[in-house]
This record gives sequence, C-alpha cells and structure tokens, in this order.
Amino acid sequence: MKALFIAQHGQEEMDAFHERVNGELGRLGARIREVQMSTNLHEKSLGGRVSIPTVLFSLMVLYEGDG
Repeated sequence: MKALFIAQHGQEEMDAFHERVNGELGRLGARIREVQMSTNLHEKSLGGRVSIPTVLFSLMVLYEGDG
C-alpha cells in the first residue's frame, strides 16, 4: 500500500501525510492523558471507580470539541 501511495502521490505527500497523522496521534494522546487525570480526580472524589463508557464518552466529547 505504501509503494502504491508513493507511486500515485509522491514521497513528499507521503511524508506530509505521516506528519499530519503523527500530529493527530500526539494531540489524541494528550487528550487521553487529560481524561485519565480527570477520571482519576473524579474517581477519588466519588470514592470509587468510573466506568469505561464514561471515560470513552468523555474522550469523545473532548476530541470532538477540537473541531
């Protein structure tokens, strides 16, 4: 697939694509850490565990909020 992409679009576009993907992954990783920290605070304040659906929903809301 990589060779086909490069053949159709060129190495520069492939490099730009990787750069965009890595940037998005970096931003997503930062958001995941924010949600984890927030979840840990809520967990402590509630005295229990927060469900995985709650964490996933929070992550979705934060990520969608970036536009």
